[in-house]
Amino acid sequence: QMQQKKMYGDNNGKVTFYTTCGTDGEINIYIEGDYLETLSETFNHDAVCGEAGTISVIKPAGTYKYTARGKNFRWAGIITINVGQCTMKKLTE
Repeated sequence: QMQQKKMYGDNNGKVTFYTTCGTDGEINIYIEGDYLETLSETFNHDAVCGEAGTISVIKPAGTYKYTARGKNFRWAGIITINVGQCTMKKLTE
């Protein structure tokens, strides 16, 4: 039986954030209250994992709270990271 390829290391997965909200300029992203990075590119299509203009982070599998703050909008919610998988999180208006 073949082992699942550990693409992101043992027990890790990836999450990729992107936005289709063009009115908010730069959007600061936080995971569990910790600043991650700033999104400054707007997509008019569904992005793919790790695409240029997205923000990705590799973390141990589990459930995390995220918040994102732009000029006008605030986003908050929960993301689930699964082992060896990339979860896409789209921020929309």
